[in-house]
Amino acid sequence: IALHELTHHFLWAIGVPPSKLWIHEGIAEYLSLNMGRKLGYFKAVDMHERDLKYAWRFLNEDLGFIQRWTPFYVPPQGLKLCYAASYYVIKHLCDEYGGLNYLKALFREFKHVDWGNETQVIEAFGVAANDVEGIFELFERWGFEVSVPPKASLIIAQVKRSISIMPSWLEPYRSFIEIAIRIAESLEQFNAPYSAILVGRLAQFLCLISPYLFAVSLIVVLVGLLALRKR
Repeated sequence: IALHELTHHFLWAIGVPPSKLWIHEGIAEYLSLNMGRKLGYFKAVDMHERDLKYAWRFLNEDLGFIQRWTPFYVPPQGLKLCYAASYYVIKHLCDEYGGLNYLKALFREFKHVDWGNETQVIEAFGVAANDVEGIFELFERWGFEVSVPPKASLIIAQVKRSISIMPSWLEPYRSFIEIAIRIAESLEQFNAPYSAILVGRLAQFLCLISPYLFAVSLIVVLVGLLALRKR
C-alpha cells in the first residue's frame, strides 16, 4: 500500500493530473507489485495480481472506458474492472517495451505533455516506446478515443525522439537526420504527405544504421592511418 501511494505522489510531482486516474492507478499497481516482489512479498503480490488478472477475462481488450475514469466518476464497468484495465495497459506496455526502463522514458515524456490533449498523452507513450505509430494503433484497438495524427507526423515524432537521445559522437550522421526531418516537416506543411513519409522513413533508416556507419568510417580512417604509417 505504501509503495502504491508513493507512486501517486511521484506522478503528481512530475505533472500527471489526478484526472488521469487510469495512468495513476495502472502505474501504481505495476510498480507496487514489481517492487513488492523484489522485496520478497511473494504471497501478497501473487494474490493481488491473480485477482487483477482474473478480471481481465471480462475485458476482451475493450479498455477505452478507463479514459472516462476520474476521482469524481466511475464508468458503469465498476471500480474493479477500472483497476484491472489500467494495470493491463501499463503491464502490457512495460512487458513489450522494456519494463522499468520504459517507465523511466515515459516519465521524461510526461513532463512535456499538455494533459488536456488526449493525442499528446498517447503520443508520450509512443515516443517513450520509440514506436509512436504502433502505440496509436494499439490504443485504437483497445477502444481509446483519440485523434490519430497523420502517418508522417507519427514518423517525424518518433525520429525526433531518436535524435534527442543520439550521442554527439554520431556526427555528422545526426545532422543529416535532422536535415531529413526538417525536409519531411516542410513536405508535410506543403501537403505532400507521401513524400514526407518517404523522407521520414529514410531518416528512420539512418537512425538505425548510423552507429554502423560511424564504425565503418572509423575503420576506414584507422586503415588509412596504418597504411600511411607503413610508407
